[in-house]
This record gives sequence, structure tokens and C-alpha cells, in this order.
Amino acid sequence: GETRELKELQDRLDFLSRVRRGRAHAKYFKEFVYKGKDPSKAPTVMRELWYHDPDMVPEKKNKHDKASDVHTKAWVVVHIHYADLWDYILAKAGQRQKGTSITQVNLRHCTLQRGAKGGSSYYPTLMKDHYLEDRGTPFFKCDGGWRWAEETRQDAMQDRVKRIIKLDGMCEWNEGDGQFNRTAG
Repeated sequence: GETRELKELQDRLDFLSRVRRGRAHAKYFKEFVYKGKDPSKAPTVMRELWYHDPDMVPEKKNKHDKASDVHTKAWVVVHIHYADLWDYILAKAGQRQKGTSITQVNLRHCTLQRGAKGGSSYYPTLMKDHYLEDRGTPFFKCDGGWRWAEETRQDAMQDRVKRIIKLDGMCEWNEGDGQFNRTAG
């Protein structure tokens, strides 16, 4: 799939600054089981948060590009990996998973081009006609897990992470729900 990863640290910090200033808006989130690559490890919780970020709109390629097509490309997806184990009972009851210890936060753009089978950009997302980039850019890592809700130390990076992981005001999407219309934002 097409890739516009947030590779440079300054690009990631600029996105977080737009979140802080209210330019990039949290819209949707979903939770899912993360199985990872090691089958011997128990599945954990992962959350996907969708931010509409009008400042991420790429330039039009030519004068025939539709403004609406350019507008819909302005989504940044935040993946939060938790150390918390996936609770199948909570999932079956339609309740939110526990997310108390963060191990990694990745940032990705979406793309309107479907990629090759096997890559992330091949699979449908909660947003109609949008696909994730094949790779996310790690923004925050803590192998032992960071108990973010209990944190009392002042740390600029952790404050930035706390700001983007809040679920307040976001629409929750669950497996089986219809996809959101791509012009939402």
C-alpha cells in the first residue's frame, strides 16, 4: 500500500502538538485481541484510535484530484499495545478491556490504496475504503509496561502519550459494526 509514515521525530511531535491544540481530533476507537508473533504468549489488549488531522492532507497530485478524496486521506491511527491480557469474558459481554499497562504506542496513516494480501493495508478497517499502512512508527516503548494511570512523575513524553490515549468523546467500534463513511471527519 501507499506509505506516508510518520518516520521523523519532528513529524510525530508536530502531530501531538496538533492534538494538544485541538487541530487533530479523536473520532473513533476499537479494541482487539493482539496475538503477536509468538504463539506461546497469551493474547493481550490492543487499541486503535482514529484521529482526523486536516494538517496531514497530502498535496493534490494534479488539478483533476477531487477535493473530497484529498480530505479523506487526513487520518492518523494510534495503536496502543497493552501488557494486559485479553479478557474473553469481557469481550463476549461487550465490555471494554482493561488497559492499565502500556508497552508500546505506534502511529500510522491510512491509505486509500489496498495493499498486497498479508500486509496491514490489505484488510478492511473501521473506516470504509481506508486501509492502514503496512508498518506503524513506534512513538513510545516500555518493555516492562508503563502503568500510565498511576504515573505521578512529570515527564514530557509520557504527558504527550497520555494526551493521545484518552478515549473521551470517541465513538467505539466493535467487530460486526458497519464501517464508518469515509467522508466523516
